[in-house]
Amino acid sequence: MIKKTEFIEFPQSYSRKAGIIVTLIGCVVLLGWILDITALKSILPGLVSMKANTSIAFILSGLSLCLWHDAEHRRQKAKDNRRKSSFDLSQVLAIIVILIGLLTLIEYGFGWNLGIDELLFKDPAGTVGTSAPGRMSPNSALSFFMLGSALLLLSKRAYRPAQCFSLGGFLIGFLGLLGYIYGITSLYGKSYSNRQDS
Repeated sequence: MIKKTEFIEFPQSYSRKAGIIVTLIGCVVLLGWILDITALKSILPGLVSMKANTSIAFILSGLSLCLWHDAEHRRQKAKDNRRKSSFDLSQVLAIIVILIGLLTLIEYGFGWNLGIDELLFKDPAGTVGTSAPGRMSPNSALSFFMLGSALLLLSKRAYRPAQCFSLGGFLIGFLGLLGYIYGITSLYGKSYSNRQDS
């Protein structure tokens, strides 16, 4: 029979690993932008590149999740006061992820350009499948809004709402992946002239 602690630790270990993987993916793509290596910015030639804002949101969300795990581990082991600073930093990173997603959704919704899309890097002219240079897709923006909200709720120990938000963000990403695999453009945001992993 599985003990309760084993039952909890099993998904937490996957969550911790996912945070590390997401951070590493974001770092590789950001390195591609810094060094201008197209292969690191795009999965396949001809597909849209992952935008710099998207890679930064990946890094921040992964770090937020890792910091939450660190703080939660310290809380369970009743260790030092660094737990509070880990929770605080986790929340700050989650809020930044929410803002990146929300501001991008506002840009799409109102047709505005808030200047956040090319804040760090300029998208080359004639970039494949983008409606605005440097802007992540609306699907990605909504996913980051939902995942950032889930991370913030985790820090508040509101686990059920956090699970709902993270499931929503996962489903949006999963539909985009299915769209790529099966060539169903409406699943990865073609109606916005932008693709899911931008």
